Amino acid sequence: VERMKAEKMLPQEAPESLESQTAPDMMEALDLPDLPAPTAPAVPNQFQRIEAKHEMECLVATMVISFGSTFVYFFYTYGEETRVAFIPIPEVTGTMWEVLDLITSVIFLSEFAARLVFTGKSYLPIYMVIDFLSWLPGLCSSALWFSKGSAPAWLQGLCVLRVLKPERYLGAFASMISILAEHGAILKATALVSFLLWLLVSSMLYFTERNNPDEELQEVYASVPRALWAEIINLHGEWPWCDYTWQGKAIGTFLNFMSIGICMVPVVVFSDAFMSKVEEVHPAKPVAPAVPAVP
Repeated sequence: VERMKAEKMLPQEAPESLESQTAPDMMEALDLPDLPAPTAPAVPNQFQRIEAKHEMECLVATMVISFGSTFVYFFYTYGEETRVAFIPIPEVTGTMWEVLDLITSVIFLSEFAARLVFTGKSYLPIYMVIDFLSWLPGLCSSALWFSKGSAPAWLQGLCVLRVLKPERYLGAFASMISILAEHGAILKATALVSFLLWLLVSSMLYFTERNNPDEELQEVYASVPRALWAEIINLHGEWPWCDYTWQGKAIGTFLNFMSIGICMVPVVVFSDAFMSKVEEVHPAKPVAPAVPAVP
């Protein structure tokens, strides 16, 4: 019988159907590794659900509090009454500023504590640092002011770090970092060419302008380090000085033609990448084709 089966004179036995095999038998027969069990997605807590539901309101409130307190600090540094666009701004005294800084710090401290309690391990470290620095310097400054009558100026100035709080909702820096990672090659090449051009033109203008009849230009280009400071301004298209020698004017013309093309590369890269990200979030609606009018 075996001989006749080998010579195909008798029908072969049909293999066991796949339907009759169980999943473990098939895995064992195929010798495949065991797949990990799927993990359930993280369920947002009550705090995150409320924040997601009122994201726009949270963004507006965060911007008003953070930028508002920062602008009040700016006017506090004036030390006197001033005007902005014909609007009189009264003098912001130290006590007024410290009271406002204390109120702002208490608000951000309450938010920080709520995020620690309800968010837990999902609290991103970078946002934790930003939230921590938005209230700690203000509390320390207010404590020193109301206890000793004064606070260090640098400690009061740390309130400016609060302007980073809206990043949680806007994601501007996150988008810029992703764009830098995607287009890093061309941006690195542009930075290198700009750096070499900066060194080259600064050295050339040092030799052509150090004996310029204009005393101001003599001072600006008295050495290569001084020329570097001047050319970092000229490289972006701004020319505060104009009485160059004819050699300096020729070098400046060459710099203008080169710098315009170089400075446009990052502008084009970032604008195109930002538009792509906007289209991903808000895709354009398809336009229905126009129906020809029936005569």
